Amino acid sequence: IMFQHLRHAVQFAILACGAAWVSGVHAAAIPGQGTWESTLQARDIDHDGKVDAYYDTSLNITWLADAYADGPPAGFPPGRPIRFWSEAHEWTYNLNVDGITGWRLPTVINDPSALTLGGRSCADPASTMGSLCGFNSDPSQSELAHMFYVTLGNQALVSTSGESQPGGGLSNTGPFSDLRPDWYWTETRANPVGKYVWMFAMNSGAQFVTDPMDGIPYGAWAVHDGDIAAAVPEADTVLLAASGALVMAAWARTRRRRGSV
Repeated sequence: IMFQHLRHAVQFAILACGAAWVSGVHAAAIPGQGTWESTLQARDIDHDGKVDAYYDTSLNITWLADAYADGPPAGFPPGRPIRFWSEAHEWTYNLNVDGITGWRLPTVINDPSALTLGGRSCADPASTMGSLCGFNSDPSQSELAHMFYVTLGNQALVSTSGESQPGGGLSNTGPFSDLRPDWYWTETRANPVGKYVWMFAMNSGAQFVTDPMDGIPYGAWAVHDGDIAAAVPEADTVLLAASGALVMAAWARTRRRRGSV
């Protein structure tokens, strides 16, 4: 119980730190910061002129353009944010974006040795720097860390030497809408501590494990393996197919009329 209280205290401290930063600076798309301008390719799924998702050429996954779940899964009270990992998982599992299904939460490559560094638990994010756990986590092992540190070029609130880092936090949101300085769920359970799941703090750049039943609202950001453009026919292709169908139907009607004469 004492451990749970300590972990919650650390989490709230990180959230408060991020909230204080947000009150003074509003995140926006920053040209030249990170790789987002060259590695993210816009995808218009329903061809209505609006970007629905971005294909990440570095990770070979597609990120939903709306970076925060609009609401809880069906059956929950409207307006209530997603609180539990199971809710976030259900939301992505059932997500259908103009006919595209198969979405999931971002993942972390599990490394059991990262759960304890220097005898400290990964549930205490302020106690470790680097690897998978804590601030400055390895972007090659985490899709959200890669987005935060590489694609968007953000910095953690705390440096690798453990000191406060000016300009740290979510300063660059890239082209995404509603990317919040909030905690985000991942798809990955933390092994061998199967009870916990990995999460990433977009407000501070910290990554750690948490109880999926904490009941604290977290963000849910949907991603899709590969490039969804491969599953979406181009508008010209759709029009050509429709035109072909009309021509064939007209031809069939003409044959029927000629056959009846």
